[in-house]
Amino acid sequence: MSYLNDQLELRLASVDDSEQILKIYECEEFDGNISVMYTRRPNPYLSFLQEGDQVMLLVIHDHVADILCAVGCCVMREAYVHGEIKRVGYLTSLKILPEYRKKIPYIARVYQFIYEHTKHLVDYYYTTILIENISVQKMLEKKRKNMPSYHFKGLYTVYCFKTGKYIADKIYKLECGYTEKLEAFYENNTKKWSLFPSDLCLKAFPEDAIYTLQDETGEILAACVLWNQQAHKQYIVTAYKGIYKYLQGFPLTWFGYPNLPKCNQVANYANYHMLCVKDNNVEIASYFIQKIAEKEQGYDFLMIGLFKNHYVTTLFQELKHIKYQSKFYEVNWEESLAPLEKESLHMDVGLL
Repeated sequence: MSYLNDQLELRLASVDDSEQILKIYECEEFDGNISVMYTRRPNPYLSFLQEGDQVMLLVIHDHVADILCAVGCCVMREAYVHGEIKRVGYLTSLKILPEYRKKIPYIARVYQFIYEHTKHLVDYYYTTILIENISVQKMLEKKRKNMPSYHFKGLYTVYCFKTGKYIADKIYKLECGYTEKLEAFYENNTKKWSLFPSDLCLKAFPEDAIYTLQDETGEILAACVLWNQQAHKQYIVTAYKGIYKYLQGFPLTWFGYPNLPKCNQVANYANYHMLCVKDNNVEIASYFIQKIAEKEQGYDFLMIGLFKNHYVTTLFQELKHIKYQSKFYEVNWEESLAPLEKESLHMDVGLL
């Protein structure tokens, strides 16, 4: 426990904090023409554990009013970095109750608290900041005393696209289910991608969520998991503005776009997780992604997150979509490790 002043204390979260943490999450929204509340019902701590093997969840407690006013998190897991297995930590944004924003002192102490509780568990830290959140970008990009350095690596884009579109069959076979060949396929094709999970946990996913694309001989050419996270992580549109205000309820699928989710309802989505394609073959990747989308008509839309120079981004020059973007940062308290190379970054939207 650490005191920021005579009113606010900084400490690790406990199980009893779950309800108040959720309240803080649901006070924040992605603002813009589409206002989205991003939440982790029913239990934020257990939600984060779905995305890492360890979680450090901190809270700021106003002990005078006896309420939690802020929450931050570092989600830790093993991943490849420069071809080797390393410990990586994703830093979520510090979420604050509206009435406490700009009132929390000594933010550097919050970051130091995170570092002291995770430095023995993490080799590389990283984070993302929505491109519209310019004030936070300016604050963190400027080097400050006792604060970690934020190294901008490039834009990260999440593409949302419709399901059910017919895709003509090719000679490849789209298969569902776990096979031992998958482990070898991932082992041979993922080490080159920094931040790609090294512990695949494939058997933790439903059989019908595990996809492979195989040639006529049964060789795997591409693989991924279609991850439905709605049970622990939800996106809820709270309002539409601008042109989207007039498009809600309009059948956008007629024009190749996904329909806009209804306000105040959990979006019915899934995301591409651990996408891997042999030799980075764009033609195979494009067919694989779209063939899965054709089959998965039960979802209103599918999501995939790609770093700026990822080879799959060429698909979205033609495939109609709705997107949002973030700035991707490597975060360093110490500069001793070889930096992440932006040319080889792979980060799934389901792990953000």
